[in-house]
Amino acid sequence: MTAATGMQVFKPQFGRPVPDIINATTPNVTPTGGGRIDSGNLMIDNIVATIEQEGPDSVAAVIAEPVQGAGGVYPPPDDYFPRLREVCDRYEVLLVVDEVITGFGRTGKWFALEHFDVQLDMMSIAKAITSGYVSMGAAVWSKEVHETITDGPGKFMHAYTNSGHATGAAVGLRNLQIFEDENLVENAAARGDQLLSGLQRLTENPHIGNVRGLGFMCGFDILKDPETDEAFPAADAMGAKLLKACPSRGLISRVRNDGYLLAPPLVASEAEVDEILTIVEDSVRQVTAAL
Repeated sequence: MTAATGMQVFKPQFGRPVPDIINATTPNVTPTGGGRIDSGNLMIDNIVATIEQEGPDSVAAVIAEPVQGAGGVYPPPDDYFPRLREVCDRYEVLLVVDEVITGFGRTGKWFALEHFDVQLDMMSIAKAITSGYVSMGAAVWSKEVHETITDGPGKFMHAYTNSGHATGAAVGLRNLQIFEDENLVENAAARGDQLLSGLQRLTENPHIGNVRGLGFMCGFDILKDPETDEAFPAADAMGAKLLKACPSRGLISRVRNDGYLLAPPLVASEAEVDEILTIVEDSVRQVTAAL
C-alpha cells in the first residue's frame, strides 16, 4: 500500500516507485467548509483524466479510501463514491476500497461504503477484525471477481506464510461476536453523532474551523482566521501545542499539521464522549488564550 498511497511522505525511503501504480491528482483540502475543494467533483474528473491518459484497457483498478484517514480525516462528498462507481463501470475498471481503518464499525456502519450505497469489487480489511489483539488482515472480493480467479487457467499463486491462521480466525470470530452482542457499531454511530455535534460547538472559538467527521472519525483545524481560511505559520506549531495540552487532562489522540483528529474506542460511553469534549474544549482554550 506504500506504493499506492498518494501521501508522498511515505515514499522516499522505499526507492523507485512501482511503475504500474499511477496516483490521480487530488484536490487540495480547504481549511473550512467541512472537507474538500470538490464542488464540481474535481477528484472524479482527475481520475477520469488519468484513466483516459493511461488508456482504459491498461487500467485494472482504482484504489480508494472511503474516508481519508491518515491524511487528515476527510469524508468525501455524498455523491463521490456513486460517481466513482459509475466511472469504473463505464471503463470496465475494478473498484478496490481500502477499509482497513474504516471497516468494522468505525464510521457507524459495518463498512464505510454502506453510507454511500455503493457495491465494490474488492476490499482490503484488517485491524478491527480482531480489535488489534491478534494480527490479521484479509481481502474480500465480489462473486464475479472470485469466479474469474477460480475459473481461470492454473492456480492463483498468491499466498502468505500465515494465510488462514487458525488463531487469528478464532480471535476474529469471537471479536465480531462481541461487536454484535454489545451493539458496538450502533454505539459508534450514536456516540459519533454526539462527538461531531460537540466539536461543532468549538467553532464559537474564533480560531477553530473545518469540523468534520463520519461516525467515530472526527477532526477540526486550528486556524488563524477561519473566515478567510488563513492558517497559522508552521513555526507556531498550534497542532503540536494542542497535542501536548490534552494528555495532561487525560486524553491522547493525534494531529496532522494543525488538525486535531479523534477516533475514540467503539465502546466509549456517552459520559466518556462528554469527557473527551470537555478536555478538548479546555485544551483549545488554553492553547488559543494568548492569541
